[in-house]
Amino acid sequence: MLDHPKKTAQLLGALKAAAPFEVELTSSLIEHLRAENVIEADQKRHVVSDLSYAGDEGGIVCHLSSSEEDGRALVVSLTMCGCRVPCRSQQPSLIIKSTA
Repeated sequence: MLDHPKKTAQLLGALKAAAPFEVELTSSLIEHLRAENVIEADQKRHVVSDLSYAGDEGGIVCHLSSSEEDGRALVVSLTMCGCRVPCRSQQPSLIIKSTA
């Protein structure tokens, strides 16, 4: 879908409208973040506070946490398998219909 700018914009808009919602970090991302001593990696589940589009290479990214004290934020790709919406999510607002 990211090859289609109009559909990408629609998906990003729908996801932003659904925020905040919960995602899970993938195991490989958690391992990488722990190796880099990223404190936020201690939790598998995070709440998405915002989203943005990072182009073809980054895809749609989720803004997961931020610290006003040090200005750091955890931003991971949703479309490049950095995180995923839990399968048993109780979040009906995340059901997005295709408008092909």
